[in-house]
Amino acid sequence: MGQNTPIAAIQNGLYGSGADGITELKHGVVSDTSAANGANKTMLFRLWKSDPVTSGINTQRCERYFASDSQIIPQLTDIWFGVRLKTSEWDATSHRIVWQWHEDNAGEALLPHLAAIVNGTNLKIVAQFNDSGAPTRDNTSAVVLLSTDQWEPHQWQDFVVKANVDPSGSTGFVQIWLNGTKVVDYSGPFGYRYTNPRDYAKIGLYHWNTTTNYWHPGAPETIEASYSSMMLLKDSANYNASMVRALLY
Repeated sequence: MGQNTPIAAIQNGLYGSGADGITELKHGVVSDTSAANGANKTMLFRLWKSDPVTSGINTQRCERYFASDSQIIPQLTDIWFGVRLKTSEWDATSHRIVWQWHEDNAGEALLPHLAAIVNGTNLKIVAQFNDSGAPTRDNTSAVVLLSTDQWEPHQWQDFVVKANVDPSGSTGFVQIWLNGTKVVDYSGPFGYRYTNPRDYAKIGLYHWNTTTNYWHPGAPETIEASYSSMMLLKDSANYNASMVRALLY
């Protein structure tokens, strides 16, 4: 909706007019109706088909990013990332990113170097890498780390990621656990080489509009995702995937 709002300002919710001019909650903290007595809180992100496009590849988005000095993802360092979410059901012809790691290279509209992408019941996790020192989309390589048709809308899913961002590939790796099961074990180049790297994580919904990924007629007018927790941790000898997953609940 063209707003960039600090997290402390969303407790009462951000509202906007969606389909048929109906005012709905766009983004905010809500009760988790799947929890006993709605005791748990989640962060709701909602996209409408009528939402205005923003920067990027002609995108519609409702996201939250974490990019202060204490929240950046350092390169050449083992990092744990955890996120727990559920999505509404949407059409299998449109792809939407539900979480990502991104670089902060001013002036270059690069793709996220780690992204979880959902369309219908398909979940795809894609990594990007470029060690040129002057990365562009044209000279960047991609690797599909996971593609599965086991994504379940309306069900809570949790991801645990352990990774090391290294565009050269010397120490680069990505390991991912989905709902406690290890589904990715990749070693090799990962991420972008650029001056003063400030990689960061984002959660929320990102829909890019292109000739092959537009909001199709007949698709739901509204899609949403809820997130109950997210964390970034520098590696410790005491951490393991089960421990990080437990912290998400």
